[in-house]
Amino acid sequence: MTRPRCLLVLSCVAAACWNAGCGDATPPAFSAAPSIATNPNPAVPLAAVVSAETDEPSALLITVSDGEHEWTVPVSPELGTRHSLPVLGFRPGREHRLQVSARDAAGNVTAAVPLVFETSPLPEDFPSFHVSVSEPDRMEPGVTFFSLMRWPDGGIEDDSFGLAVALDAQGEVVWYRRSDKAFADPHRMANGNLLTMIGNNRAEEVDMLGNVVSRWHASRHPNPEANAEVPEGSIPVATETFHHDIQEMPSGNLLVLSTEMRRIADYPTAVGDDTAPKAAANVIGDVVVEFARDGSIVNEWKLMDLLDVRRLGYDSLGAVWDQWAYVDVEGGTKDWAHGNSVSYDADTDSILVSLRHQEAVISLSRERGQLNWILGTHEGWGERWAPYLLEPEGDVEWQYHQHAAKTTASGSLLLFDNGNFRAMPPHPQMDVGDSYSRAVEYAIDPAAKTVRQVWSYGGPDDEIFYSPFISEADQLPRTGNVLITDGGRVRDQHGLPSANIVGDHHWARIVEVTHDDHPDKVFELTVDSNDAEDAIGWAIFRSERLPSLYGDR
Repeated sequence: MTRPRCLLVLSCVAAACWNAGCGDATPPAFSAAPSIATNPNPAVPLAAVVSAETDEPSALLITVSDGEHEWTVPVSPELGTRHSLPVLGFRPGREHRLQVSARDAAGNVTAAVPLVFETSPLPEDFPSFHVSVSEPDRMEPGVTFFSLMRWPDGGIEDDSFGLAVALDAQGEVVWYRRSDKAFADPHRMANGNLLTMIGNNRAEEVDMLGNVVSRWHASRHPNPEANAEVPEGSIPVATETFHHDIQEMPSGNLLVLSTEMRRIADYPTAVGDDTAPKAAANVIGDVVVEFARDGSIVNEWKLMDLLDVRRLGYDSLGAVWDQWAYVDVEGGTKDWAHGNSVSYDADTDSILVSLRHQEAVISLSRERGQLNWILGTHEGWGERWAPYLLEPEGDVEWQYHQHAAKTTASGSLLLFDNGNFRAMPPHPQMDVGDSYSRAVEYAIDPAAKTVRQVWSYGGPDDEIFYSPFISEADQLPRTGNVLITDGGRVRDQHGLPSANIVGDHHWARIVEVTHDDHPDKVFELTVDSNDAEDAIGWAIFRSERLPSLYGDR
């Protein structure tokens, strides 16, 4: 290179470096030394806040070590002189060392004196977590995140106990949130916060320090006691209940399952017995509600207007809503369809709803408010619904009493097939001893109205397990593995599988398997009582693998 050209290049480099701040060789200084404080919100104790001040706009760099693990806190993209950063991922009952540094726009770095932070052990009433399989190189990276249902033996779920946890690949707790109210199925929102349902009439958005950002409630809930517990500042939504599932849509609106009650004359009094007398009944039907963050209802779809309210499956005459919401209804209520999941498919602008007591998953058009198709056994559907039934291609095994139907990235449908009864009335129910659950994936052609079964895990030809209630299956984005929440396991006093949800002992399992024709198990976690004398059981509604405790950062 000639000398003039070399000088020109050097001048350009110097100019670019100066414009980027490279000419600043002075490192930032701490005008207030870094300090660490336990999270002010005691609901999330394995968290802290690091504060500092710098003499010029900078970013804080934080590395944490507990002697066995080391990790870094995501760096804020915005520079400032006053800093307050949440630090997550501490493990319980140990001392942590934090190296805090400041980096200015030119890349100059100043390190502060290391900080020390000690965490308390887990509370004594925590469940026991046992990891029997862990292959991190084959697992989806991140933390396993779920909420727990505390279930005393011989009773019902403890509504006064709320616990959500995040575990690392070895099953060690790295985050948890406690509450004096049971909450279910926290979802990660686009902004990194958690969307959580409480009871059958409330939902809340919470940040990772446990601070409530927003609250909503079903303002037409029929139980006055539930309405009396609504916190001040909660945003009313003009519907009767929130139940089972709430999701954030790409628009920022929220999609939730609600209910309505209708008095229907000449309703069956027995399932599968056409000779039984008929009588008027208070039938509970699911309602899908889309509402904005201000509580205003954007859309509403009443499933009793779309489906056959007289088509009954096993459990359709159950009375759980007598306890959950409609407590003072004379003659009680009938749980006709029992919706238990709702999800939005943006690619097709459609909504999927899982209806447990109908042994069906339905797709409906968000724009038209009409059925697209029905997935499940064809038995019991009348002529009006025949055009919507998906015709099986090849070897298809229908799902029964399923949960958590959702569309995968490839456009297929994945769900947890609980497998209760494996029959529609009047056909005989499968014995509990023969029952099995599965994670199952279907490929659906909505135009041709056909369905193929393309993958499954569990059942007679695979590992046999049986969760008669709750549970989920998620396909994971990086590895394609499937995370299965086998969350509603029940065993009797002899240690045998049971469907006696109120009465026998509850335990749960989360398993991650490869998405192959012959899946390999790469992670397995069980949650159970601490010892054989402990009369406390545990269940898991759903779980997620979060890439990080910090959202997308």
